[in-house]
Amino acid sequence: MKKLINIFLVVFIALGFMNCSKEDLNTTNKSSSFEKNRTSHLVFADSAAFLKHLNWVSNNLDNPDTIVNYNSNCGFTSAIEIYDAGADLIDSTSIISYLNTYPDCFFAVTLNDSSLFYELPYNTAMAYIINKDAEFQIGSQIIKAPKYLGQYSYRTVYFTSNRRIVGRLYESPEAGLYTYDARTTSQVRKGKIWWQTRIEEVGNYNDQGIYYEQHWGPYKIDPAGYVLKNKADMRRTIVRATYRVDFSKSSCLVNFKGKRDGISIWIRNEELFPDNLF
Repeated sequence: MKKLINIFLVVFIALGFMNCSKEDLNTTNKSSSFEKNRTSHLVFADSAAFLKHLNWVSNNLDNPDTIVNYNSNCGFTSAIEIYDAGADLIDSTSIISYLNTYPDCFFAVTLNDSSLFYELPYNTAMAYIINKDAEFQIGSQIIKAPKYLGQYSYRTVYFTSNRRIVGRLYESPEAGLYTYDARTTSQVRKGKIWWQTRIEEVGNYNDQGIYYEQHWGPYKIDPAGYVLKNKADMRRTIVRATYRVDFSKSSCLVNFKGKRDGISIWIRNEELFPDNLF
């Protein structure tokens, strides 16, 4: 972990990224490096404090309520929480108004099947740290996270013609690392838009796998996964690598699940590292 933190610091500073201010961060969510200022964004004393918090968030992504509770105790609402709250909207007028109110939390995506939906265009861990304007602060510098969509796989399965789940795979930057994420979203059609909507269960699981980084490997991927209840969206990091994964040597199958009105549907055996992608 010390090696990863050092890599974080070198790359992060080289890219001109950000800072924060609070104490020790650990799995009980204690921190001394956060201050909430009048612009309602997180402020970190220095890069080390920011990276410590980012690491804590990354280690708790399987327990998102822990992160949300931490933010709430700080009086802070993150971009990902704003995105998730949109699942409670039930009509097109409210959805359009919400999109106009929080333009930095959404990115319009149109697929080959003419599906239009709005994505949260940030690495999952970072989305818990940035505010509604995609900003946070390190020292005296306010930093705005760039929108990034690293999606390379998108599949759907339907409950009905107007309700479905989508399974996506992402390669995302995370302070100098490469993360490979699986995301399952329940959607309902609202006019021309497919919008996230809560269902009984939404989740995903990966089988046992193996991966090689650019210069290292093999590394084992243990079977893992979980479901969230009464949620619209679930994101999970399966691999966090120091270097980009060599897809030609690596393999791990991912299964996406949705459950609504007692009926479960699946997207099965999606390859996390499809050949010849990069």
